[in-house]
Amino acid sequence: MIRSRSRTALFGTATVLAAVNLLAACSSSGGGAAASATYDPKAPVTITVGDEPPTSEAPQRAAFLANVKQFETLNPNITVNATETQWSPQTYQAMLAGGTMPTTLIVPLTEIQSLAERGQVLDLAAYTKNDKVVSAINPTLTKQTTHNGDLYGVPVGAFTMALIYDRALYTAAGLDPDKPPTTWAQVEQNAVTIHQKTGKAGFLIPTVNNFGGFVLTAMSYGNGGALEKTSGSTVTSTIDSAPVQAALQFLHDVRWKDGAFGSNYLLDPDSALKEVVTGSAGQAILAGDRYGEAVFNDQANPDDVGIAPLPQSADGIGTLAGGNISVVSPKASAAQAAAALKWIDFEYLTMYTDKDAAVAAAKASKASGQPVGAPTVPLFDAKTQAQYLEYIKDYIDVPRDHFTAYLNSVDTLPMVLEPTVAAQQIYAMLDSTVQAVLTNQGTDISALLQQNQSQATSLINAAG
Repeated sequence: MIRSRSRTALFGTATVLAAVNLLAACSSSGGGAAASATYDPKAPVTITVGDEPPTSEAPQRAAFLANVKQFETLNPNITVNATETQWSPQTYQAMLAGGTMPTTLIVPLTEIQSLAERGQVLDLAAYTKNDKVVSAINPTLTKQTTHNGDLYGVPVGAFTMALIYDRALYTAAGLDPDKPPTTWAQVEQNAVTIHQKTGKAGFLIPTVNNFGGFVLTAMSYGNGGALEKTSGSTVTSTIDSAPVQAALQFLHDVRWKDGAFGSNYLLDPDSALKEVVTGSAGQAILAGDRYGEAVFNDQANPDDVGIAPLPQSADGIGTLAGGNISVVSPKASAAQAAAALKWIDFEYLTMYTDKDAAVAAAKASKASGQPVGAPTVPLFDAKTQAQYLEYIKDYIDVPRDHFTAYLNSVDTLPMVLEPTVAAQQIYAMLDSTVQAVLTNQGTDISALLQQNQSQATSLINAAG
């Protein structure tokens, strides 16, 4: 699942990266992505970059286009044509075949292996071997973009699922906002308390646009199991299992037994976030990198935004982690591929490894009203992350002490990746399952999971 800036879609970049990175690489033209392929590094070259924010997101779009202009100034031989094109599994192959795929685009981490297998993204190994920025990325992430020993994508964003809660509602309900729940039983009890004490919904999740299945997957991890099992090259569905049933039973109980779920069962992630951070609901399971969107898009009081690790049962295996991967079109020339890697470094990575770039990004973020120092999953190792925070310490305006448990969990709570085969299709299928549990008190969860198991098996087999 790919995290979007603020759109209710599966596609986009991590968290308002364009705005954060405005003028970020003023001290560098990129990470030095040099190819062994034959091309003239000084010859004029034109590339198309996807994921330009739409006109409805004016500040992010303006920042993105300013980045394009700054990049072209630093790299006068490179012309960048920006486009709003985003990843879509329904249109990607046709776009590639028709020659309309941008030179570089962001895709979900879950898609990179199948795209590499089908030759639908470029092998970047020759272009990144001398790139000091790319080589410093967390190897846990780059491992996921490696296929048969070659690198087919550059991680530019990572996230883990978390419990996002309203600290003000916690306080109003007599709960300690500095002690968020760590188990599902505590989440349910807090939901009941919030609803009884404040009249607000105690808990909710997004349920549409594949996010119902996505969040159900995360909850299943927290209950001790995954949706797929891999043995060698064989992938089998494990949806019909106790951990998935426990997650659905939790949703059923909060909705029907406790009456604490609220009244909207067709929420997208942005709507769910807004419900929580504007005081209409107490808690939600969402990606943990939503702080910037909460305070920038939803105008939430920074002191009221709480983010905690994904709750775990006694058998929990960790938190669902995902990422955003920049890929290059397999039809790109050597010169275009090298230029695309420079853009990727500039737009998404250099600010974390270069002091001048980090400070420039922090200043630009301040100027555009974006928060500085929001909690995220670091792309680089702990030493690099600590150095980055030191670079920007004078500009941090986020109450990071409110997120102590979440920030600590990044190093201690196992990160479990999304299903590797047919993930998006399975999420879409499970949307209906989640909605059925929330809207029909008599839903037979066991029967639904048996049906889902059969459907998921067909989807996995069809995906090859």
